[in-house]
Amino acid sequence: MRVSEREVQKLFNFEEAVDVSLWFVARRYRLFQGLIYPDGPGLTISQPLSHRNLFLSFARLASHGQPSEKRILAWVRQHGLLRRQDYDNFQHIQDKYGERQVNQKTTTVEDFRKETRKAYGALTLFQDIRSKNYQALRSRLRSERLH
Repeated sequence: MRVSEREVQKLFNFEEAVDVSLWFVARRYRLFQGLIYPDGPGLTISQPLSHRNLFLSFARLASHGQPSEKRILAWVRQHGLLRRQDYDNFQHIQDKYGERQVNQKTTTVEDFRKETRKAYGALTLFQDIRSKNYQALRSRLRSERLH
């Protein structure tokens, strides 16, 4: 039993999400030696919680195992990186060369993959609970006890 977009939408009040969410997406992102980073000061303004399929699109990156670098970069180019570099600043920060950059924290491909796996785990847990898949839930509990 799959989780529908409509069910995920119920987790957020749409009007509140639009009012409080504001995120800056760089016009360019680069991937070099396993690091994903914004490239340049250019940005667009986004309201990520107003994208009704944001969580599903993120979680589903890990639905078939490790997401490829190409899929990760495509998602990042559309939605941005996951965290700010400096929480005291809003849009821009100065990089180590004194250039303005979008205020997003560079991340490794592996850390991004870990986040997608966590999101996918939460999504599948929700599916198992909603569909009363007790066998899968027992299996999860046994697996958690071993870790």
